Order: sequence, then C-alpha cells, then structure tokens
Amino acid sequence: GRDREEALRRQFTAVEKLLHDERTAHADALRSLQRRVEQAEKELRQSEFKFIDAAEAERALRDKLEPEITRLSCKVSQLNGAREAAAASAKEADERSREVAYLKRLGEESARRLREVEDAADRRINAMEKSTARLRR
Repeated sequence: GRDREEALRRQFTAVEKLLHDERTAHADALRSLQRRVEQAEKELRQSEFKFIDAAEAERALRDKLEPEITRLSCKVSQLNGAREAAAASAKEADERSREVAYLKRLGEESARRLREVEDAADRRINAMEKSTARLRR
C-alpha cells in the first residue's frame, strides 16, 4: 500500500506541477493579451487624434481655398460666356464675310453689265455719228 500511496503522491505532485505550469502559462498569456489590448487602445487613441487632426487640416484647407475655388468658378463661367460670345461673333463675321463676297460679285457683275451697256451705247453713237456724217454729205 505504501508504494501505491507513494506513486499516487508522485502522480498528485506531477498533476499539481502541471496545473501550476498551466496556470502560470495562462497568466502569462493573459498578461500578454492585456498588454496587446492596451497597446491597441493606445494606437487607436493616437489614430483618432490623427484622424481629427487630418479632418481639421482638411477643413482649414477647404476654408482657405474656398474663396479661390469660388473665384475660379466665376472666372470659368465668365470665360465660357466669352467663348460663346466669340463663337457667335465668329459666326456673324463669317455670315458678313459671305455677304460681302456676294455683294462684291454682284457689284463686279453690275460693273461688267454697265460696261457692256456703255460699249453698246458708244457703238450706237458712233454708228449714228457716221450715219449723220454720211447724210450731211
């Protein structure tokens, strides 16, 4: 019985040591997890501040640039209006140019017809003068 009792004590001591080792390992793992959680919370707080700082910087930049953006938008609108006016002026100038070309051709044709009429009148006058001169002889 004594050997059996001794074997049970050794087994009990081994189980106690194993339990102690497991508790120690568990406590170490728990402390490690707690440190990781604390580190993660610290990083989260720092990130939150970074996000807040970034948002404030963005807001400040937007406030600073908004008047310039508004000014540039107005300028773009003005330039678009000027572009439309220039296109309308170019179209009107093209129409006027065609009209001038037409009138120039019309004037040239009228001048040519006038010369033809004048030439015909000159020939008639010459013919009449010759006829008159023959009749006077």
